[in-house]
Amino acid sequence: TPREGDYNLTISKAVRGGLTGSYYNNRHMYGEPTMTRLDPVLDFKWSAEDTITETGKDYISVRWTGYLLPSFSELYTIYLTVNDGARIWIDDVMIMDHYENEVTDATGEVEFSAGIPFSLIANQLVSVKIEYRENTGKAALGLWWKSATQPKEIVPSYRMFPSVEEIENSPLVIKPSGRKP
Repeated sequence: TPREGDYNLTISKAVRGGLTGSYYNNRHMYGEPTMTRLDPVLDFKWSAEDTITETGKDYISVRWTGYLLPSFSELYTIYLTVNDGARIWIDDVMIMDHYENEVTDATGEVEFSAGIPFSLIANQLVSVKIEYRENTGKAALGLWWKSATQPKEIVPSYRMFPSVEEIENSPLVIKPSGRKP
């Protein structure tokens, strides 16, 4: 039974289709981003000759932000495949920090994993922030997830949201009344 009283209920509209990437032409996200774009899927592999931003291919950093929408209410494991370093926060909790990692071109990419220390709730948005750093040579970043029910996969575009917007007149005040079961 809900407790009697006044509660604020915030209702937001989520925009589907990826995460917002802010790209910097330096390794530590100093200053203003060189470019900002919506990345529908985080599954990148750049060769040593590819440019990552319009003007840079080495010593690049990227910060992706937005929300994930899990299918199941359970514990999830997050995987990052990277060349060179990355770190990730879920619901403002850092779950992985390999930002200063170095990967040689001969190795290609490495995979890091971390369990989220709390259950995600099915069909409830959870915030995500990923910071990525590339030094020289090949570059890669992939965002994967897995749970007891969810097979390991790249997080699909329809499960990522770059932003949410509060709807008009939100938050709403609701007043539940106590009732006997």
